[in-house]
Amino acid sequence: MRLAKIKNYQQANRFLINKFLPWYNAKYTHQAESVYVSLPADKDLDLVFCVKKERTVSNDNTIQIYGQTIQIPPSEMAISLAKRKVDVCILEDNRIFVLYKSKLIVESKISKNNKILKKEKIIEKQLNQRQYIAAM
Repeated sequence: MRLAKIKNYQQANRFLINKFLPWYNAKYTHQAESVYVSLPADKDLDLVFCVKKERTVSNDNTIQIYGQTIQIPPSEMAISLAKRKVDVCILEDNRIFVLYKSKLIVESKISKNNKILKKEKIIEKQLNQRQYIAAM
C-alpha cells in the first residue's frame, strides 16, 4: 500500500477492492471439485437409520426384544446360532431386522401395542427434550 501512495482509509479500501483482491483471487483461488459420492447400490438405508441392539441367541434359537420372542430359523451360515451374538435393527415403523455377520437372517415386526416399546419411546422423547432445553 505504501508503493501505491495510500494515505487514508478510503484510498486503502479502494485499493483493496479494485487492485489487491482481484490480483489475490486470480493467483490463489481455484474452483472446488465436487466431493459428492453416490450411495453404493448395496447400502440399505434402513440398516443405517435404525436403532441397533445386540442380542445373544438362546439355546432354542430365539431372541427376546421388547418382551417379544423371535425365532431364528436355520440358515446357510449355520444350522443353529445358539450362543452367538446377533444385531437387531429396529426401524421407526417397528420393523425388526436380525443380522448375523451383517447378513439378514430374519425380518419381523413389533406390535404397535407393545407396552415396553411405547415406554422406551416416551423416555427417549423426554431425554431428547431435555437435551434440547439444556442446549439453549
